[in-house]
Amino acid sequence: MSKEKWVEKYRPESFEEISGNSKAVKKFVKWAKKWREGTPSKKAVRLVGPPGVGKTTAAYVLAGEFGWEVMEMNASDERAKDIVERLAGTASSSGTLSMGTGGRRLLVIDEADNLHGNADRGGKAAITKIIKGSSQPIVLIANDEYGMSGGMRRNTMKIEFKHPRQGEVVKALQRVQRREGFKAYKNALREIARNADGDVRGAINDLQSIAESKLVGGQDVLRKDDVDLGDRNREENIWKLLNSVFRNDDFSKLLRVKRDLDSDITPDDLLHWVDSNLPKKYDGEDLVGPTRYLGRAAVYLGRVSTSGNYSLWSYASEMSTLGVCVNKPFQSAPQYRGPEMFSMLSKARSVRNKQNSLTRKISDGYFVSEDMAVEMIPYLKLIFSSDEEQAVRIAHRLRLSEDEVGYLGGDPEIADKEIKEVREIDEDEDEAQVSLGDF
Repeated sequence: MSKEKWVEKYRPESFEEISGNSKAVKKFVKWAKKWREGTPSKKAVRLVGPPGVGKTTAAYVLAGEFGWEVMEMNASDERAKDIVERLAGTASSSGTLSMGTGGRRLLVIDEADNLHGNADRGGKAAITKIIKGSSQPIVLIANDEYGMSGGMRRNTMKIEFKHPRQGEVVKALQRVQRREGFKAYKNALREIARNADGDVRGAINDLQSIAESKLVGGQDVLRKDDVDLGDRNREENIWKLLNSVFRNDDFSKLLRVKRDLDSDITPDDLLHWVDSNLPKKYDGEDLVGPTRYLGRAAVYLGRVSTSGNYSLWSYASEMSTLGVCVNKPFQSAPQYRGPEMFSMLSKARSVRNKQNSLTRKISDGYFVSEDMAVEMIPYLKLIFSSDEEQAVRIAHRLRLSEDEVGYLGGDPEIADKEIKEVREIDEDEDEAQVSLGDF
């Protein structure tokens, strides 16, 4: 299995591989074709929409389709007006390096909605000026179009990208899974897509993270039980917080993100999130400063548990976030994982819930006590792993869900199978009763 980031390795190379957004793509291509006839009235477009829906990818695919050279800059990184003008001005007024002044160069300005504050004074005005005087196509990319100035919006054509449907995200996951050469039940991919809520990039990152952690020790098939992502909105907010801790030095932004998350996470959990990602970012002496503040946070949390003084929670949270932020040795890459402890606890709860539901169905279906039903589960697992025909009969008789069939070791898809034998059995109550002798 490849260790390279799959979201980059399998970035779409054609518009057909982009999930959904066919209307946006058609509008984008129509605008690009106008550059073949001369300079259109709108020299720039703004691709707007939520993260992970293919905006930047679409820009690169367009450039490939039209044979344009790409120059990309990130508005949040190039923070001064003179740098914006120097980099963007050069690209927007000249042709490509390989084709001279006769070719086209596509200038892609990512995070165009991320120019804020004194550090970016004049940046928005500079970009607007560049658009007006450009002889080359320009693409602005933004999650929030109202984070751009009025001038930037007035001088660009809006193309909106939306969350693709769940089925389209599943297809993207299947494409990646097949190229990586491992198997995955479709209901597992559906669960990843459901949690991603239309974020294709996030779904692929989740698939890679789950596959790398679960497909070990002889396991070669990804099952729905392996997918434990929790509430994605909460997790996205946690990732924003971790980004503010590990990638930025803007305390005001960190405080805003932390305030938005306070109702979703306890200081205990927050400490575990930061602590579990710290060793992935730094090592050796680089860990000393941040770890010292995490230790202080742990002390405050210990005092809360012994004294019941919950006012100390705020100090613990600040040590885990602001303390680590100010003492980190350098900014690090945005790749995070949840604490392993949370995954283990959630997995245990999931297994208990499936077992309880299964026990009740066996008890009702075979008219035995729940204690006896528990003792029958190992025998059912043996049947489901070795005799598919009998497993289908039992699954229909007990009305098992895909999750319950998977728990018993069978192919979850047999829960939906309709075979002649099963229908005939269901019509005759006497024959439908599977005897305990089957075990």
